[in-house]
Amino acid sequence: MRLLLRLAPNLCLCAALAACAPGLPDTRETISAAARNAPYPNLEPLDQLLARANAGSSIEDDTDALAARVAGLKARAAALQGRSVFDGADRLRLQRAGARNATRLSQ
Repeated sequence: MRLLLRLAPNLCLCAALAACAPGLPDTRETISAAARNAPYPNLEPLDQLLARANAGSSIEDDTDALAARVAGLKARAAALQGRSVFDGADRLRLQRAGARNATRLSQ
């Protein structure tokens, strides 16, 4: 108990000094003018918000949509597999540029 009574003034002094620390950002400058001028959001009862959230889509619907998307992406990946991004002229130009840079680096 004595220790607590001895430390209390020091803790209060440290807290007061920490609150006066310079260099803390002004929070008014971090809020954009559009956000400052925006209307306050409407407050709605929680049961209405939960009902709207639950009425959206089910997990099964989301899972089916995600599985269809995965299948589509895999099909696209299979179609792109082994195809070159560059045509012959571009590939030749890049190979020549690489050879030029390699000779520059070796000198």
